[in-house]
Amino acid sequence: MEKMISGKRYLLYTSLSRELKKIYQYEIYKFLGRLVFEYQGFRIWYQELFVEEVELKFNREIIICEEQFRLAGVAIIKNDLQEKKICTLRVAQEYQHQGIGHNLIEMCMQRLHTDKPMITLHKSKLNQFEKLLNYYNFELEQIQKHYYSIFSTEMVFNGLLPEKEFILNKIELMDMEKIYKVFVLSDKRNFEDYMIACIRCWYNREQMRRISMFEV
Repeated sequence: MEKMISGKRYLLYTSLSRELKKIYQYEIYKFLGRLVFEYQGFRIWYQELFVEEVELKFNREIIICEEQFRLAGVAIIKNDLQEKKICTLRVAQEYQHQGIGHNLIEMCMQRLHTDKPMITLHKSKLNQFEKLLNYYNFELEQIQKHYYSIFSTEMVFNGLLPEKEFILNKIELMDMEKIYKVFVLSDKRNFEDYMIACIRCWYNREQMRRISMFEV
C-alpha cells in the first residue's frame, strides 16, 4: 500500500527495503520519542516490535505519513485473534488539522478489517483526540489508573485492557523502605511528608530514565 493524499505520501513499513527499514526504524523512534514521558518502558516496547533487527513481528504494522521524506504522522497497529488495536497514533504538531489523523485511522481500520479498533490514550491526550474519536463514534469503555506506569490514567475505547494486578516494582519498594527508615530515625510521623518524599524520589529517577531513553 502506498498512497498520495494532498501531497503527503502514506506507506507501510513492511513494504520498505531492508536498507530503508533501518533508516525508518530509527526515525520513527525519534518521531515518537516524547512518548517516554507518558509510558514507562516505551523504548523497550518499541524495540520488541521488531525481530531480526528491523523486521516487524507478524502481527504488527506501522503506517507512515511523510512529506518530502519528513515524517508527518505515524500509526502502529496490532492485529491478531486477541486484539485489533491502534497502539500508537501521532501527528507532528506542524501537520495537525490537515486530515492526517483521519487518513491514518482509515488505513488502520482497513488493515485491521474493523471500523471499531481498540485504541487507548493517556488521559492528558484526550482533548487532543476527542474530535477524532467522536467522528468515528469510538466508545469509551474503560478508565484504567496506574496501568502502564504509576500515577497515570489510560482511557480505553472500543475494548477492554486485560486485567493486571498493580504492584510497585522492587526499586519503588526499596525507595519506600529506605525513606521510611530515615523518617523513623529522625522521629518524623507525618504520613503526607513521607509520601511526598517517595514521590519526589520516583520523579527524580523517572526524569533520569527518560533522559537516558533519548540516548539511542
